[in-house]
Amino acid sequence: MVNYDGYRVIEVRDCYSENVITTICLSYKHSVKDFQEEILKAKERVIEDIRKYGDDWSYISQNISDDFDWFELDFDGDYVEV
Repeated sequence: MVNYDGYRVIEVRDCYSENVITTICLSYKHSVKDFQEEILKAKERVIEDIRKYGDDWSYISQNISDDFDWFELDFDGDYVEV
């Protein structure tokens, strides 16, 4: 079981449609603003791959600096009803 203490849950959204792409946990050691800036830098580093193949998050997430403590949550589509 993963220990989520010290992490906040954040949605990663498509900047054009605002659809949720994935959900991540980001350490409180980092601000959301700093992580957003790193995402934009990572996007610039792989912009040619994104233009060629699409799928922004796949390339961006692989190029986020190791200085950031974060992980992506797995979601298999299961849900419960209340």
